[in-house]
Amino acid sequence: QELKEGKLRLMRVAARLRQIEREGTVSPYEVTVKEVRPLTIVSARISLATLDEIIHVRCGMYDSVYRWLDENRIAPLEPELAIYDNAEYVETDINMEVAAIVEENVWKNRNRLKVQMGGVELHQLPAVTEMASVIHHGKLLEVGDAIGALFQWVGENGYEANGAYRELHLFGRELTCEDEDNVTV
Repeated sequence: QELKEGKLRLMRVAARLRQIEREGTVSPYEVTVKEVRPLTIVSARISLATLDEIIHVRCGMYDSVYRWLDENRIAPLEPELAIYDNAEYVETDINMEVAAIVEENVWKNRNRLKVQMGGVELHQLPAVTEMASVIHHGKLLEVGDAIGALFQWVGENGYEANGAYRELHLFGRELTCEDEDNVTV
């Protein structure tokens, strides 16, 4: 186990050095690998032809999720998230969902929920033993830079994407964000 962990550390250092050589500067994105607990979420899902369409539909999708929560008298937890079901960063044929995290007991009591809304669903995201993670500080519309850096790191460090990737809004709700040029994702 120690040898495996040491080899992974060396691979990460070598990848970081290659990245620095290529860019001429240190990347603003530091990737960490961590374990993630399971989450119960309320989400709305959509498929989009291009990345440009996201700007026009995300707010409506989040509005549907929060309206469903309000009508069911369920308080969302932080952070809110967007989930991209593509195996890599893409700018066309995007399968995504926007979501709010809720207490686990909402899932356990799901049969008591009265309000059903088209396109909004309650489901669970499984626990993940190893998830690569990166933090983006800056413009919300530039979060793709962080996702690109993350996928580059994954490839250079002997990992493969295994399912959807998540965008956690550490700045709060996208619908009420007052400064989209200064967010943490």
